[in-house]
Amino acid sequence: MHAGQMTNRKTKGTQELHDLADDWQVMAQRVTKVESRAAADIKETRRYAETLTQQLHQQMTAEMESRTSSLDARLRQVESEQADERAQMAQVEANLKQDISAVHEENDRDLSGVRQQEETNARGVSAISQKLERERIDFELAKGQTEELVPGISLRIRGMNPAYQRYHGALWLLQDHRTVWLRDQSVHEPVRFFHKNGGEPYELVVTDVTKNAVVGYLLAPVKPKAAAVALVGQQTSIDASAHE
Repeated sequence: MHAGQMTNRKTKGTQELHDLADDWQVMAQRVTKVESRAAADIKETRRYAETLTQQLHQQMTAEMESRTSSLDARLRQVESEQADERAQMAQVEANLKQDISAVHEENDRDLSGVRQQEETNARGVSAISQKLERERIDFELAKGQTEELVPGISLRIRGMNPAYQRYHGALWLLQDHRTVWLRDQSVHEPVRFFHKNGGEPYELVVTDVTKNAVVGYLLAPVKPKAAAVALVGQQTSIDASAHE
């Protein structure tokens, strides 16, 4: 082989090595660019991911705050409604207690008035009894029972109504052959009748009607005459017929 050919070959090989080195350098530059771009993309991706995460966190926080605010408002409303209901219940309870107290006071006043009236009636009857010098004969008769209160005057109870304090029956004036009917008579309503020939009156008063008996008294003159004629109140009628 000639020396010139060998030189040409060396020169060609050297050129090829230079070309190959250049290619490697270009390749390295491209790889560097790719790596740099990839790093930039990764960094951008991370930044984007962080931005999305932050936005999502803010959105979730805002939504939770909104829901919490709504729940707080609803809770305050419920608490306010409960407070109003408790106030209304307290007012109703106070009004009820006031009404009950008023009813009790009214009942006490009515009962006191009734007792005072009874005491007044009793004192009045007692005063009249003393003034007229009459004898008081107490009695207690059950339904269907007959009792001679004084000679010649008998009382029979035929029915009674404890709820309304009323009774009915008959007074028998035996010596005069007369009957005084007591129809739907009320307690403390006196039944008066006189002697046939005048004189002081008799007075029958019932003070209580229970489930078992009628309680009362008869005011009779100290020296009654033999015969009597009936003179009774507005709700008492006289039957001049024979005994029932």
